[in-house]
Amino acid sequence: MLLRRFLGFLGSFRIVVRILGLNPKNFWKLSNLDRIIYYRTQPINKMLAYSKLPDGCIAIHFWDSLPTLDLIYFPGIYDKFRKIEEKDTVIDCGAHVGIFTLKAAKKAKHGLVVAVEPEPLNYRILKSNVKRNRLTNVITVRNVLTDKKSGGVKLYLHPFFSEAPSLNINSTNETKKFARYIIVQSTTLDDIAKAYEIDCVDVVKIAVNSTEIGVIKGGQRLLQESKYLAIEYDRKPGRVKELTDLLLEQGFKKVFQEDRLRTHMGFIFFERCQCASSSAPNLR
Repeated sequence: MLLRRFLGFLGSFRIVVRILGLNPKNFWKLSNLDRIIYYRTQPINKMLAYSKLPDGCIAIHFWDSLPTLDLIYFPGIYDKFRKIEEKDTVIDCGAHVGIFTLKAAKKAKHGLVVAVEPEPLNYRILKSNVKRNRLTNVITVRNVLTDKKSGGVKLYLHPFFSEAPSLNINSTNETKKFARYIIVQSTTLDDIAKAYEIDCVDVVKIAVNSTEIGVIKGGQRLLQESKYLAIEYDRKPGRVKELTDLLLEQGFKKVFQEDRLRTHMGFIFFERCQCASSSAPNLR
């Protein structure tokens, strides 16, 4: 309990340092001490780090993924909504290097995790993390999820953050300014379900940088047989209402929402209504 309070204090100190505009490099050792203790993080190079996670997994990740480690493992943002069980089927849309994938695969040890990530370097590290942890219940898919059939699309890369590739050039001012993109192959949630013979999903996690609507519309058949949705969304005006209205039509209800002050992203969680009709409207 005392250690947890101490780590929480250091996390608060890190936020204060950033709010005051102080140079984080001067405070790195102190402000990241909680992460060093909790995740036993070690540097690999200027881009990558190596962390031993609390559940025993080993993750190679970018330095900018440390806040994601915090969200998934320390407060357990997704556990607040619905804890993954050992026979669950989970789809991780926007898996990045696989931090959520690793945790989900450890929990669903007799189930299945499908991790979808389009960015090539992120995908290589994702596959490496799955192999390194000897996870035989994970399928990795290198595609970008849309509401259209397969084909080449532009994926815009953020100049600074590895977690921010997006189909939407306007997702951030930085992406629009630099406008560097690569061509990746698209697919839909429904096509993935068909390819891997998935009939029912317990948890769908979506973190796709402003293109959540396309993912949902491309998975309307699968979502009819899905139980829980966890969506990381940008805080643009009207985004919550747009997502909520769309998923209400799909037979879901909003059960939990969290907007954390330390990030521009929010989290919204849905579960399927027991009274939902098995026939959802065509949204295409």
